[in-house]
Amino acid sequence: MLQRNVGPPVYLRGYDTLPQIGKTTAPIGQRVLVAGGKTALSVTEGTVITALERADLEIVGIEWYGGQCSWQNINTLCAKALRLKADCIVAIGGGRALDAIKAVGFASGLPLITIPTIAATCAAWTPLAAIYDDNGQYLEFSRKAAMPSAVLVDTKIIAKAPVRFLVSGLGDTLAKWYELAASTRGQNLSAPVRAGLALGKLCKDIIVEAGPSAYRSVQLGQPSEALDQVVDTIIAIAGSVSGLGGDDARTAAAHAIYSGLTVMDAVHDMVHGEIVGFGILAQLALEERPWGEVQEFLNLAQQIGLPITLTQLGIEELTDNDWSRIATLSLAVEDMAAMPFPVTEQMVIEAIQQADSWGQAFRSEGCGG
Repeated sequence: MLQRNVGPPVYLRGYDTLPQIGKTTAPIGQRVLVAGGKTALSVTEGTVITALERADLEIVGIEWYGGQCSWQNINTLCAKALRLKADCIVAIGGGRALDAIKAVGFASGLPLITIPTIAATCAAWTPLAAIYDDNGQYLEFSRKAAMPSAVLVDTKIIAKAPVRFLVSGLGDTLAKWYELAASTRGQNLSAPVRAGLALGKLCKDIIVEAGPSAYRSVQLGQPSEALDQVVDTIIAIAGSVSGLGGDDARTAAAHAIYSGLTVMDAVHDMVHGEIVGFGILAQLALEERPWGEVQEFLNLAQQIGLPITLTQLGIEELTDNDWSRIATLSLAVEDMAAMPFPVTEQMVIEAIQQADSWGQAFRSEGCGG
């Protein structure tokens, strides 16, 4: 039996859409818990409170999610939601905040509306959560997360966010194509997976076409048609790829290597998709893809600000023990098992080293040849 949870029933994206949160929430619940990241709440709280009150909704609490998408923070916020007798949640922030609050929605049974304040991942869309320990090291990819009842995206807010968050979204979304192309290679695919693969290719094509312009828009803090295209791609289209692909077609080596690199404290200052972007380059090395594909990716990465060296990720030096830890975790997470061939620790290490070498050459010479 085929079963898919493709996406939220409502997606609203536009300039200055945040004041519509009251109308969006009213059909979903009357006693509202607002939760999110500290910065996200500080930017949106006044508008959200006004909009909810104008819709005659009761705000039962405004809560910080805890700073990490960890089980401890999820359980703490879930207990608060139940104690306050909320009947819905408005989740505001970036990927880790939204993931944590979706997990709260799953545990509590409460419906939720997501408001991404950055376009760094498709977290606002998917019923999935990347779980970390309280120090930021990756632990697991959990399906104990609620599907949002609605997604509200305000490009006025996203355009003013630091540009590296858009860079993260571009990297994470590009991975949809590179990872699905690898994980589905040589398989007899169902129609939904084929649709997901086609949308993954569309993600890449739109980023090639509009990514550089969207990147410049956010550098200037200005919305644009290119930014609209890219935001829809990062959140809605990439999220639909996950929904259509299901467990048959999601993440692969790029995300596995991302997970492995999180054992290094230095990368905890990076945003998820920045590290995934470097993971794509390492996956290309792991797959021994043609040089033309590598060069295409290096050129695109330069235009949209993606890191292509370990130094850009904050990693200056790695000991033998560091390499072993990175490779061990890269193989331990489920993503690497999606690759179409067996992968060893040595292969992971050599792929990362090759990617770093390509990136260093490209940055110093303007080409990777």
